[in-house]
Amino acid sequence: MPKNILILNQTRMGDLVQCTPLIAGLRQKHPDAKITLAVNRSFEEFARKILHVDELVVFDIGQYNDQDWSKEVVWVTLVQYLKKCLDALRGKNFDLVVNLSHSFLSAYMIKYLQIPEARGFCCNEEGDRKTEHPWFQYFFIEPMNRPYNTFNLVDIFGRGGDIEPATSGILVRNGAEDEAAVSGVIETHGIDQDELVIGIQAGSSIADRRWPASRFAELVDRLIETSNARTILFGVKSETELSEQIIGASKNPTRIVNLCGQTSITQLIGMLKRCRYLVTNDTGTMHIAAALGVRIVGLFFAHAHPAETGPYSAGDLIFRANIACAPCSYHVHCSNVICVDKVQPRHVSALIHGHLESGRWQVPEFMQHLPEMDLLESYFDEEGYLAYKPLIRHPLAMETLFSQAYRRMWRDCLMETRETPSEAALKEMGDFLEQHYDVRGEDGLWDRVLRKQEELHRLLRLLTDGGVTSDKLMQIYGDHGFDKPRIQALGERIAGIDDAIRKIGLTHPELNPLCDMFDRRKENFEGKDLLDLAQRTSDCYRKFKIEALSLYTVLDSLRERLAEEDSTGPDQADVSSKRMAVPGR
Repeated sequence: MPKNILILNQTRMGDLVQCTPLIAGLRQKHPDAKITLAVNRSFEEFARKILHVDELVVFDIGQYNDQDWSKEVVWVTLVQYLKKCLDALRGKNFDLVVNLSHSFLSAYMIKYLQIPEARGFCCNEEGDRKTEHPWFQYFFIEPMNRPYNTFNLVDIFGRGGDIEPATSGILVRNGAEDEAAVSGVIETHGIDQDELVIGIQAGSSIADRRWPASRFAELVDRLIETSNARTILFGVKSETELSEQIIGASKNPTRIVNLCGQTSITQLIGMLKRCRYLVTNDTGTMHIAAALGVRIVGLFFAHAHPAETGPYSAGDLIFRANIACAPCSYHVHCSNVICVDKVQPRHVSALIHGHLESGRWQVPEFMQHLPEMDLLESYFDEEGYLAYKPLIRHPLAMETLFSQAYRRMWRDCLMETRETPSEAALKEMGDFLEQHYDVRGEDGLWDRVLRKQEELHRLLRLLTDGGVTSDKLMQIYGDHGFDKPRIQALGERIAGIDDAIRKIGLTHPELNPLCDMFDRRKENFEGKDLLDLAQRTSDCYRKFKIEALSLYTVLDSLRERLAEEDSTGPDQADVSSKRMAVPGR
């Protein structure tokens, strides 16, 4: 049982907000433990609003940003500063650290701290990366396989800390001090207690993720004219020009309260409490609003992916483009961000107006057949994970089918609760897809699914061969010691099997999450004990085989059930996967 826990979050504000259920879960699971949170200076104000933190440690690396990096002394000064901070942390004798970033700096920091148990990204004695705990291994591969992920970061973080899904949501300290902090602002702008107030967060950390100012101005005018709303513009100081552009383009500037760059975290919380809705990009403000119970209308464009970073609360609405390239891969710069054009101000205002009247999200007639728009409503599924249901019915796509199949497989396999999905779980998946999608699917969908099952069948043969080869290596070593020719030949065979696995992942992106997880596990191998390495290799093949067979079973069940509605006649029986001899089945 850990007694001294360190949470390390050095990257984004959103990740920090999304880790609050993890911290609450660790406090509940380890009530006597001391929990320390380490953050960047820019996150300090919000970090003090996080519940269940016993000590806050702040790194101020940003203080060196404006110095002359051409002088070697600056690097020396930075290293000396980091060493001083880390030495102070190492003296606290932590027994568990949870790293919530992918940065190499954080991995090296953890290694220097010499904490016995590390969850998340870290490194070994040689500086090679390691990723401990199955759910943090998944956290590491997810950015490279975004179309097939359906897990919110809150759930990934929580499972990585061995806590139950956090349906209580984001937790932020708030109270009377927040209202007191904004009483002057409310009085100055004459905001009445019963007035409909709608917040707008027009900015975002990446400019490509947002509408132009003219769209926000049109939305504000529609909200004012249809619902007599008072609108508040939120944002940081660097977004002041954007807020001024919105006001300048609006026909009702006197109904807009511009608080861009003018609020502390306490004041932001106080003003968000006054809002009935928040229309927002994927931002830290959105996550804070989710903690306060504000109904969220999220605009997810470019790199923003609601499955990863959507608001962790039920009953929120997400707009996004239903186009092949959405969401963008990380580190991609798009020269033609067409996804922002798929969502119009009239769409957003119509949904909010309907929700005001009925208390639920209803798609108006003029929006029910928009092929390039997705509307998603958040909810918590039967196992407590955040999920989304589409409100516009589209043909079932390959990515959707595989993402739902992976959702079931990863939950069973990473938690080691089942090796194959239950009949009830398979039925529930089929019911969900039939209810929310046209299961006839895109052209040739079910034939393409069958081809992927054939590749899975090939993977299973490779994994069986890999397991047998690893076991044979252990047997030879145990019986004859280091028989170099035979062991070398078996090692080369294993390398060839792994190369074949890697090629399948690269040429079939639908199967790449499986292959990436296999690579992450093998990265954790350490030492020179041949017998131990062979045993761990055999275990990797075994786990991979369980996952591949589980995914195969899910796809088989869904295809046999859903493809019946798109049966093309007697030839359908000729492609049945029942004819395949699946290893281990």
